[in-house]
Amino acid sequence: NLIPQPTASTPYGDIKFYCPNKEALEYQRELLTREPDTIEWISNFNEGEVYWDIGANVGVYTLYAAKVTKAIVLAFEPSAQTFSVLVKNIELNSLSDNVWSLCLALSDRSVLDVLNMPHTYASSAFNVFGGDVNSLGKKFDISFRQMVPAFSIDSFVKLFDPPLPNHIKIDV
Repeated sequence: NLIPQPTASTPYGDIKFYCPNKEALEYQRELLTREPDTIEWISNFNEGEVYWDIGANVGVYTLYAAKVTKAIVLAFEPSAQTFSVLVKNIELNSLSDNVWSLCLALSDRSVLDVLNMPHTYASSAFNVFGGDVNSLGKKFDISFRQMVPAFSIDSFVKLFDPPLPNHIKIDV
């Protein structure tokens, strides 16, 4: 009961967030304003379409798509700490019927490799799978290494036969 569970108001109803740290609170506060183009894009999905959220983090766009458009969502998040918050957010919003949460990475190859993290708190971003150079092309200080299974999209589809996406967001 001590962990905040704030809500973000949308024109389609409230979305609840589990916020175990101060960093996670920013997602709830900025739901509609952080990436307005992404919100507009998702708002135009048709009910029942399939959306793959690759690098879902705590599930901001996963939750929005599932709640607003009733899309079928596959949410991929390799960080165990962040994945646990993603799962809790899906539970808080009663969206487990149309959201698949997967604690794995999608990559250019199927492999077991290391997810290097600059921070270990849930909702941390800028992790790097299989390397130590961030998205700005700079080496970063690694705080923690987590072994993660990864699949190429082709291998993932061949092995698991998931619903194929109408829409994909890649945030890695």
